[in-house]
Amino acid sequence: MFHRFQALLGRMAVFFLGLLSVAQAIAADWMINEDYYQTDTRAATDFEFLLAGDVAAQITSGGQTSITNAFADPTRSTSLQPGFNNTIVRFAGSNTIPTTPTTKRHFGIFGTGKKPTVLTKAWSFPTAPFRVPVPKSNFDFAYDPQNDTLRITLENTSPYTVTFQNVGYTISSTEYPIDQLTASGLPLSVFQPLTGFDHEYRPGEFSSMLIAGVSLEAFAVTHATVFFSGDSSGMDYQATGDEWAQVRVAAAVPEPGALVLVLVGLACVVGFSCRGRINGLLVRNSGKASGRWLLLGVGMLQAGSAAADVFVVPLAAPPTAGDTRPFIDLKAKDTAGKDITIKTLIDGGSTSSELKVTAAVGTQLGVSGGTPGTERGINGVSPTTTGASIPAGAGIGFSSAPVTPGGQAASSPPLPTTASVGTLPPGRQATLGSGYLEANFDSSGRLDGYYFFVAKGQGATGGVATANAIASFLAFSGPVATNPDGRPKGTKSEEVTPFRHPVPQGEEAIDGGFRLGVDIRSAFSTQSSIPFILKSGFSNTIISSQLASLLGLNPGTLPTAQVETNFGTMEVGMAQLQLDLFSDPSFPSFTVPVGIALNSADNPFDDNVLGSDVLGRLAYWDIDQTNPSAPMFSAAASLTPIPEPGTATLISVPMLLCLLAGSWAHHNRAGHASRSTCALRRWTASLPASKR
Repeated sequence: MFHRFQALLGRMAVFFLGLLSVAQAIAADWMINEDYYQTDTRAATDFEFLLAGDVAAQITSGGQTSITNAFADPTRSTSLQPGFNNTIVRFAGSNTIPTTPTTKRHFGIFGTGKKPTVLTKAWSFPTAPFRVPVPKSNFDFAYDPQNDTLRITLENTSPYTVTFQNVGYTISSTEYPIDQLTASGLPLSVFQPLTGFDHEYRPGEFSSMLIAGVSLEAFAVTHATVFFSGDSSGMDYQATGDEWAQVRVAAAVPEPGALVLVLVGLACVVGFSCRGRINGLLVRNSGKASGRWLLLGVGMLQAGSAAADVFVVPLAAPPTAGDTRPFIDLKAKDTAGKDITIKTLIDGGSTSSELKVTAAVGTQLGVSGGTPGTERGINGVSPTTTGASIPAGAGIGFSSAPVTPGGQAASSPPLPTTASVGTLPPGRQATLGSGYLEANFDSSGRLDGYYFFVAKGQGATGGVATANAIASFLAFSGPVATNPDGRPKGTKSEEVTPFRHPVPQGEEAIDGGFRLGVDIRSAFSTQSSIPFILKSGFSNTIISSQLASLLGLNPGTLPTAQVETNFGTMEVGMAQLQLDLFSDPSFPSFTVPVGIALNSADNPFDDNVLGSDVLGRLAYWDIDQTNPSAPMFSAAASLTPIPEPGTATLISVPMLLCLLAGSWAHHNRAGHASRSTCALRRWTASLPASKR
């Protein structure tokens, strides 16, 4: 019975693939127009696009008039690339095009459904080399109708290294005719620059940006100038090319996940796609084989579909340029109902479980009540009023709504309803301490320009993995390579010790949280497993006078500096020291200027503090209290972004299987070639005999 079920799933694979294709096709109508020079000394017989997949039916027009085909009596034809199921679009006519290195030649097509992925383009000639590739770009578009955002991705889907310049976009309420998708019809001044897109791209590299406020009914047009560079700078074509792409952004159905496309594609290749001798090799028990792939896909989808209660918030600009401490912007209304923004420091290492605000902010919010007291911590003692009520009308929340997993309500993490009103350093309006984070979240941490919170009860397995997936998507337009626990590749973890200082009655210990054992070395000595408070609210790492002595340092002989602390600045002597956060030698050391308090009253507990001069240099870190008896600190020094595979990547697995099968059947075939290079060679080999 189970085998029959597998076979049934195998036969259904094509049906599922069809449904996925329909979901993708709803995305947009599209246009592609190109400008290229003919620089070869020979006369070109035609010009060709190679598009990913069998998309001939999607092409409704183009290439049949002088506007979209530079040949006389223009014709456009399509054919499938043998063995790869890609689409060749051939522009030809009654003449040939001679060498004209200063004249741009236009070629364009348009159609329905999702814009096809352009793999490569080339001029064709009657003698070898029969095809001369030209540099090209591929624009991909993904629209989110719930948030009115359009993600534009520029990717190098060719096997050559290229450089893109003049990359830009424009949003229009009406569709541009294809004859306007030219340098004269749409000059560069029409386009908004896509910042950061102008650079060299090796094969497979991409840039992506999210555009906000895009209407469902709008049209998006992109442009790029492209030329061969790097290790492809010696290509026969030495001129530039220009590409314009236009899409209708009414994409009501999100694109299916890459995992679904790959697995269903595998099922179809195993069970149905291959023909002839390849079919004879692969289709044996095809229903069962493809059913097994589909079962794998269902299982993996279920494992990845659980959504944890996590919140990812963008970090805000610090009050002072260059400050590496994590700030977020809170929004609220003052007593007059006017919107205000509260610049808030996330002070991991502060035991406060309330929102600490300055007296001025407290007055704006209408904070009242509370108990007068004193805070004691590194760099002094400060008067404070704790337990003061924040009026509901203040409506404190995040200036940028936290991002939540798909399918969940866009709620905010719980913010304190009480406040501590006291003195904060200039430029700082509020602080959220680790006491607040511990009380409300299993885990919290930082990934690139985002801070994330994992609500109580979610745990690290689902919560941290989901938070990392969201944060890396926002930061890098795709996930980062991860370990099995969902943390980035290269992450190291170490148990930390929770602690709080004992203080006199009526005082609150402001410093506390978690201690990490750190190895530290100077030019004179090395000390191992020294406890350091993890304190993102400190601008710099500081060490105790006792540790300074063990390291052979005399603070009175060191150059002086100021360190930002909870209660203002601390005067310190600075020494260059090396710190190792983990015993694993593969994790990099940090060599930073470390401070030693020159006044013992500034560090009354003689604490060691790991500040944001180190924490801010980590690409990723988190504190996980899923197991309260053994909290963990985890960190990664760098991240490896992995983009969500584009269409060209998704079809590579079926192509690879076909190639392997072909190599098995025909030993003289070069099965070791890469997909793009092999596709190009097969494309060249498919030329009519008259061109060879």
